[in-house]
Amino acid sequence: MTHGRLRACGASLVVVVVALVQGSSVRAAAGLMERPSIEIAVHPVADKPNQYECKATVSDLATGQVVATPRVRSVRGETATIKQGFVGSGGVLQVVEVILLVSTDGRSATYETRILQGQVTLQRQRVTFNLTS
Repeated sequence: MTHGRLRACGASLVVVVVALVQGSSVRAAAGLMERPSIEIAVHPVADKPNQYECKATVSDLATGQVVATPRVRSVRGETATIKQGFVGSGGVLQVVEVILLVSTDGRSATYETRILQGQVTLQRQRVTFNLTS
């Protein structure tokens, strides 16, 4: 009987150790992207002077799957925002938000991206860069 109890204890320890080792995967198992990748491209709109388009591609680095591709257009000097939702593998709704502001002279742009779950920001990035013609 003692031997049987030790086996049961040993199995429990293995489960606990596996749970601790895989603890970082708990968010992924719940449908959350642990390692999102956001690629941004900003360019002038060909047929619309003073307008710029920002295209974001959001993918999961673990799987390579593209989960959202929001686009937003902005006029120089004005802020434009777009939000696009996507459902993670565990059925959890997340949102990517892209905010774009092109300077009034069209020489630089600032974008901010956020990944949200409800009111919680999971990731935020803000970049300002020079635009070239």
